[in-house]
Amino acid sequence: MRINYVAVYPARQDGEPAYAHLMRVAQANGVKRVATLAANLGLESYRLHMRSSLETIGSVGRSDAVSLSHDTATDDRDIVTLRGETLKRGTQWSSLSVRRACPACYAEDKQATEPYKRRLPRAWHRTWWDVAAVTACPVHYCRLISVVSLLVV
Repeated sequence: MRINYVAVYPARQDGEPAYAHLMRVAQANGVKRVATLAANLGLESYRLHMRSSLETIGSVGRSDAVSLSHDTATDDRDIVTLRGETLKRGTQWSSLSVRRACPACYAEDKQATEPYKRRLPRAWHRTWWDVAAVTACPVHYCRLISVVSLLVV
């Protein structure tokens, strides 16, 4: 399926990295895999979790590239910069193939009312869930779990 444009632009949330926002844009537009949308936009899907292609992702999702860069990790070899912090790859930063999430955050996202209706689909990924040292949600104090467990969001 070739995608030439997107019709639905869910609002990007503070703390939402570029790849997560693009995933919600894809889902809101009926595209089942973010890799499909990325390929149609000329983006390499394996690099979506880093800062590459922020201008493209920003324009597709109608988001500011500067804000996206703040919430999206750098693409350096051993050091990762995220939200003004410097992390060491592997020990402090984890780009796991299986994403982690807070079930309470997702539950709140799904329950959200105005003005949050603009962010459909409502559940969104927080960038700090990718920090290896973070094992519990700093808001709800519950353990982060595999997103595979939360596929129905």
